[in-house]
Amino acid sequence: MHKDTTWLDLWEGFRVIDADLQTPGQAVLALEPLQGSSKCSACLKPLAQVHEYVQRTVRDMPLVDRQLRLKVKLHRLVCPDCGKCLQHVPWLDKYSRLTKRLVEHIHRP
Repeated sequence: MHKDTTWLDLWEGFRVIDADLQTPGQAVLALEPLQGSSKCSACLKPLAQVHEYVQRTVRDMPLVDRQLRLKVKLHRLVCPDCGKCLQHVPWLDKYSRLTKRLVEHIHRP
């Protein structure tokens, strides 16, 4: 994959590291957090201590007539105030499998 993915500034705090366009009508993008972008999801304090990684697959708005799935690598962090938590993702609600952008589109009259 081409290393310059800055044109895809749709997922704040993350960068695209891989793209799978093999399945017709579907695109799967792999995202990873940008260095230094991890914040506690409870108190929003910037944190550097990563406990482990988890991957969540979420749906986003279609991309060039393809259903878009995102494989998002998330940091599980250790916050001195809140304990273990998953990193804050501004474009994804807690526990959600749909981006905020897709949820807003679905609920639009």
